[in-house]
Amino acid sequence: MIGKKIFGIACVLAVLLCVPSVDAFKCYACIGTAECSDPFTKSTDLESTQTNCMACLKTKTNGVVVRACSSAALGSNKCEKANGVEACICESELCNGSINLAFSTTMLLGATLVVFLKV
Repeated sequence: MIGKKIFGIACVLAVLLCVPSVDAFKCYACIGTAECSDPFTKSTDLESTQTNCMACLKTKTNGVVVRACSSAALGSNKCEKANGVEACICESELCNGSINLAFSTTMLLGATLVVFLKV
């Protein structure tokens, strides 16, 4: 009987460990200033004071860059361009501080591991 209980607890713990974390994180926040434009110099002065960031955003319209925090998770790491506007979204700590957000750290790490495993 104890064996079945331990197995059940182990199964529940295994499932919980596989659930992705939904902790909030920080994003850079600035609108159209020289410090906000590309190339971007990361600075703690530009970190959002918002505590419920679930996604970081970066938009660029006619050379004007806006970096912001979203309190809603909006999807995976991606960038899209349409009608002269580039919009990027990412979901990790301070991820909207790069020029191109199309690749997540996880994706980059995975690709690196594949290359090393084939060698």
